[in-house]
Amino acid sequence: MNEILRALLAVMVNPKESVIDYFKILEIAKTAIDSLNQLPNVVVLDDSLKTFVIGDIHGHVVLPQISQEIGLTDSEGNFNEDIDFQLLFMGDMVDRGNCSFETLLFCVLLTLKYPGKVFCLRGNHETAEIASIYGLYTEMERKMGNTSYFEQVLEIFKVLPIAAIYQENFFVHGGPPFEPLETGDGRPLTIDEINAIERRVTNVNESESHALLQMLWNDPEYSFRPSYRGAGFTFTDKNTTAFLKVNGLKCVYRAHQVAPEGHRIDQTAIQDAPQESAPKDSICVTIFSAPNYCNYAGNKGSIALFTDNEVSYISYTAPESSRIKFDHHTEESVFDDAPTRMPSGTEI
Repeated sequence: MNEILRALLAVMVNPKESVIDYFKILEIAKTAIDSLNQLPNVVVLDDSLKTFVIGDIHGHVVLPQISQEIGLTDSEGNFNEDIDFQLLFMGDMVDRGNCSFETLLFCVLLTLKYPGKVFCLRGNHETAEIASIYGLYTEMERKMGNTSYFEQVLEIFKVLPIAAIYQENFFVHGGPPFEPLETGDGRPLTIDEINAIERRVTNVNESESHALLQMLWNDPEYSFRPSYRGAGFTFTDKNTTAFLKVNGLKCVYRAHQVAPEGHRIDQTAIQDAPQESAPKDSICVTIFSAPNYCNYAGNKGSIALFTDNEVSYISYTAPESSRIKFDHHTEESVFDDAPTRMPSGTEI
């Protein structure tokens, strides 16, 4: 396993000088399907362990440096046989970047190497309808010679869990789900209702559960309404407060949107919010880990570190060379009360 993981990182660093057996590695990755399938929709992490949380990667070449920064590997690139922390990927591992396939394989194989300590959530790009258009499909065709193996990757997508809970915080790719009401607002779903969702579908747009679509596509905004993306809803601080209250939680951490500094406080506590909220009374925070998204956004990437009921961030810029400079700071150093808005129909 260590040799394969090192090989995947080597391709990210030097694709022209590295050769790997994608067919063999995909076969090994597929062995994770059974263990992933046994996980509930909402995985509960160990509150006693510090935890790193990673947002969208989108095949950007950041995992070699991140792996060393958080302690997966040493300075020589050797993997530690055991880790004293948890690692949560919040989806959108694929598409857009040049190493989508390697990124997906790497993340899934980590769940096999470190069972119970590494978790991968499903994002809106871990679906057939999106990954077939935005990069992974053609990348696999180029690297494997045909497209038949794409169907095997879809089987991995289907079993990825869709949310996590850690230290009374809720982690999801897009946002919490709501049942639309005739009043124009939304009723927040409970954790039990989320765990009852049938997540094992290939095309999320065809799922009978609109809640599943929301969890992969929702965005924080100023009104509860169908999303400008054409999928999911936008939700308000009032919606988030209601979701947290009914489930006894403190804060929603999500990915899905570019944040200029790599992370952004989207919503803060309002009246009737949980008494003990996250730092600076934040109730919804975005974490985006792909720096200079699509080679034009100019944003930083960030990783969140949770320990002792506190959260800090490790931010970095896109590498001009093979190294990334990491900056460590607390959540209070970045505050932007306006979520990034994208034009209608824009897909992230």
